[in-house]
Amino acid sequence: MTEKVFYPAIATLVAPGFTGDATNVSAAATTSNIQTFASVGPFTWTKPSSGAIVLVEAWGSGGAGSAPAGNGGGGGAYVFNFFPIATYPGPQTVTVGAGGVAPGGNGNSSVFGPGVGSTGGVTAYGGGGGTPGIGGSGAGMAAAGVPSSTTVVLQGGGAGGGTRSSGSGVIFGGGGGAENSAGGSSVYGGGGGGGDDVGGPSIYGGDGGASPSALLAPGQQPGGGGAGGSFAGTGGAGLVIVTTF
Repeated sequence: MTEKVFYPAIATLVAPGFTGDATNVSAAATTSNIQTFASVGPFTWTKPSSGAIVLVEAWGSGGAGSAPAGNGGGGGAYVFNFFPIATYPGPQTVTVGAGGVAPGGNGNSSVFGPGVGSTGGVTAYGGGGGTPGIGGSGAGMAAAGVPSSTTVVLQGGGAGGGTRSSGSGVIFGGGGGAENSAGGSSVYGGGGGGGDDVGGPSIYGGDGGASPSALLAPGQQPGGGGAGGSFAGTGGAGLVIVTTF
């Protein structure tokens, strides 16, 4: 399997001619301070002593699939934003969302700083758990009680399993989990979990889990939805990457 490059916004910013070779990004970012938070839990981002712009990238975690109904979990969302380094007076809290717990648990948000709606904050929502009847983009946020809006939906995780949710996510949203079919795809967010079928692919996020296979049922990090059906997979954990230029 080809190794993915989890720096889409960095590639756009520092390497306009980026062709998918990770060495291009590494070479272009040698003068940057990159802090990666890949484990679940709260952490602290240390503000670098130099730099001008801070790029925050975050993936929410994937929702878990359910069994034996065959409903996959939705993929977590991808969100990025740029901020002047002066926005931050000092260290910031980073929370990496844990994957949804099978069967059918919703994914969790990954948060940098004060979160969405606050200056300097970023929140990437998790995907919905594989429960029938939850459809449409941003269902992961709906499950978490977050009000729907155009801005928020773009940051939303994919829908959990249901007859309306096996389609592809928006570019940044997670792919939808599937009911007895392949999971939905995404470009930056996590792929949706398959319902007794293959998981949805993602170019920059984690792929959705596949069933029936206990080994392949969990969603991949970052943000892949867990498979549903014969085996219910957990969702892939989130991820936060903070780069200072």
